[in-house]
Order: sequence, then structure tokens, then C-alpha cells
Amino acid sequence: MTAARVVILAGLALLAAGVAAALAASQPRLAGTNDLRAGDAIALAPGLRLCQAQEEVFADADRLRLLSAPGTADGPPLAVELRDGRRTVARGAVAGGYAAGYAVARLDRVTDARLAEVCVTNAGEEPVALLGQALPPEQAARLDGEPAPGRLRLEWVRPGSESWLALVPVIAHRFGFGKADWLGSWTLWLAAALVVCAIGLSARLLWGGRP
Repeated sequence: MTAARVVILAGLALLAAGVAAALAASQPRLAGTNDLRAGDAIALAPGLRLCQAQEEVFADADRLRLLSAPGTADGPPLAVELRDGRRTVARGAVAGGYAAGYAVARLDRVTDARLAEVCVTNAGEEPVALLGQALPPEQAARLDGEPAPGRLRLEWVRPGSESWLALVPVIAHRFGFGKADWLGSWTLWLAAALVVCAIGLSARLLWGGRP
């Protein structure tokens, strides 16, 4: 076996091992976000309540991640409420003491996707700045009934920790979204097969054979 072929085989083996390790790694996974950038700070004074209407709540999410602004230390407790009209569909809370980064509220698990009003109340005695995106008043959240500077970025998290392998059925299901009716989840498997074929043909060419 030539040195070139040994290098090719070693490279393919390392690539396969890296892909397998990445797919098997388990960690908390997002169910979805509201696609807002987290570049602007929105202040929430003690006792104030900020509500964002028409937010998509993703099925099976049991945590809501809010982003606290740089410089946050010992952030105050937050209360979270999800409302569908006048009906509360889920509640959650963020314990005080968090620093800059994620403030995570554990929620009553939502079993079906829906649009809801998401309200966040500063339940502590100190102000806090949460991150979101500045928007005009007609698109902004409401801060005790008045227009806020923008809307908060919301990140919905799935229960526990999961690997990408465990999420394959979910990914395949969502892969068919936004396409023609006849293009369903099977298109993910077709794309994967084409990638495998491309890698196989490339390896054969490098090996010195003919495709």
C-alpha cells in the first residue's frame, strides 16, 4: 500500500470518527427561537412587566432562555407567564443570582406549538437589562402597557440533553417545511445519500480508480 493511500485511509477514518463524535455528543438543544438578534439592551425595572404578543411557542419546550446584558451580576428573579388570550398556558421562573449570559426559566411543558403572549416580570428589587432587538413602537413589546424599546430574544429549549442522532426524526420532519407538498422529510435522506455518494466517488478518484 502506497503512502498516499495510507494518508487517504487515515484521513477518512479521522473524518468519520469526528463526525460520529459530533453526532453522539449530548447537550441541551433548542426547539426554536423568535429569530431576533440580541444586540440591544431592554431595561426592566423592579416590578415592571414586559409582554410580547404573537410569539411562537415551540412544542415540547420546557425551558425559556433569556439573555442578560453584559455587566449583569446577581440578576434579580424573573417571573414568566405564557398566555393564550385570557388563559395562562404555562408559567415559569428564573432564580436570582445569574450573571451576564443566559437566564433560564423552567416552564410547565408545552405539548403543542402555538402562538402566545409571553410576559416577563422583574420580581426582584434591582433592575436588569435583557437583550433583544430595537423595533418601532408598533412592533415592540409592551412595558406595563406602554411601548418598550423593542422585543426580547426568546430561545425555547427542549427537555434534558440530546445528541444530534436522537434528533434525526425531528430534523427530518422539519426538513420538509417550506417546500412543495410532495417534498417531505424524505428529501433529507436523499440529500444524505447524495453526500455519501459524493464522498465515495471522491475517495475512489483519490485512490486512483475510475468513477
